[in-house]
Amino acid sequence: MAELCLSEKFISVDFSGNKVWHDEASKQLVLLKQNVYYTLDLSSEWELSRSMSPINFVPGGKVLDVKFSFSQRLVAIQRSDVNVDIVDTSRVAEWQVSCRLKRGNCVLRGGVFWLRNSSTDPLSTDSHRRDVNSSLVLVTRLGLEIHNLSLKGSNSKSKLLSHLKYTVHRFWSLPQHEVLLLATDAGTELRPFQFQNSDNPVKLAKISLEMVPSQKDVILARVYDGIYCLYIDKGNMCFRLFRIGHKESKCTNVFRLHYPGEFDVSVVDNLLCLHSSQAKISCIYDIREGYSSMCVPPSAIKMPIRSNNSSEKLVNVRIESSAIGLEFGPNKLNIDEDRFSVSGTCIHP
Repeated sequence: MAELCLSEKFISVDFSGNKVWHDEASKQLVLLKQNVYYTLDLSSEWELSRSMSPINFVPGGKVLDVKFSFSQRLVAIQRSDVNVDIVDTSRVAEWQVSCRLKRGNCVLRGGVFWLRNSSTDPLSTDSHRRDVNSSLVLVTRLGLEIHNLSLKGSNSKSKLLSHLKYTVHRFWSLPQHEVLLLATDAGTELRPFQFQNSDNPVKLAKISLEMVPSQKDVILARVYDGIYCLYIDKGNMCFRLFRIGHKESKCTNVFRLHYPGEFDVSVVDNLLCLHSSQAKISCIYDIREGYSSMCVPPSAIKMPIRSNNSSEKLVNVRIESSAIGLEFGPNKLNIDEDRFSVSGTCIHP
């Protein structure tokens, strides 16, 4: 028997007038305040007091997205639809990477990802040395671009290694497992790629849908021992699970939806949790039990839900296998001596 409990306490961060991003690969929040970048660790142990030293030497300008490399040495800052600035926190240096200058090409919002590089020394005690030869993936309108960043010597260089040509409408990612899913062609063909510690992505079997999905209708997740694409089919009031494979991406489960509207999805202990803000209900599904519906009765969400006329800024963050979600409301975020102090605790299963 499974039981899901939500605590009545939650992390509250006030970022009014500031910008905040969720870096899923490094499991942290990135806050930009007065042109200084702060990080807030969101590890599974929830040691919220841990954070990096603020980055205060980056020139000001427009910021669309922020992604840290796995060693935390390099930071990719998406400045526009074309340019991404690379910040080396060790050398206090900065240079720029651009997507291919082709008509109609642009970097999709949030389409910047770091790769784990197998050619570096994983046993080095100095984490900064593991980034001397890094790779960056840009998801663009005209496909995937893999750029190599070399930090050897006194100069930093970037080189376009390869380009996979597709017309990309939108994408989804699972950074911890280096999986990207692209909606290509007319938008109904979902093409998954996995990098597997290499600059050369492995092309996995595509998924064909009848309708063009919206961004929130598709979720990538690791459940038990597989990578799954979850597709919310609102027209048929169900959601379908496709197990992604090399030769075939097969629909393994079809579950009924009991509530209309939008859903947020998270994975807790290999259970799929669908959260309806409209019905204020969390529904739990176990793909191994053979159910076509929920494996336990739905649970009420005992936490603040944003209403249409609410003035609060709320951000939902999904963290696989560690939390159902986070709600950010009007409580206080103090930055004291380069560290974060946050009131409240997390929601936990």
